[in-house]
Amino acid sequence: FGSSPRSSVPLIVQSRTFPPSVAETMGNACASKHLFPHEANAEISDAESDAEDPQGEVHMVICGLDYACDRRSWAGPPPNGNGPLDTRYAFDMMIELAQKSGATTIRPLWNEQCTKENIARNIAEVGALCGEEDYFIFYY
Repeated sequence: FGSSPRSSVPLIVQSRTFPPSVAETMGNACASKHLFPHEANAEISDAESDAEDPQGEVHMVICGLDYACDRRSWAGPPPNGNGPLDTRYAFDMMIELAQKSGATTIRPLWNEQCTKENIARNIAEVGALCGEEDYFIFYY
């Protein structure tokens, strides 16, 4: 049992133990899976929570790689690699979530844009937009 830092609504988590073979393969830390005892897509009323609306704005840097630009490793195109990963869906989903949530700044970086220098520059630029009550989210 626990509660969210912004809500007095308890988070009820049930644990389930996997068979010993899974526990041995994955290690004990990964051997249990937490399940929420709610129906999928169940509506949760705002009236159930006395949490205050957060103050401030949200500023995000969202990075995604499918390695389609990689020509040297396992992820590059065949015949040398196995082809790009299927990460574009999650990248696009995070951008859509940010948009629908009203994030003030959304800075997406994809594949070749995700260099060490460019990520650091974008974190600094977007981070500089944050005020005292704002939130900075880096998604990778």
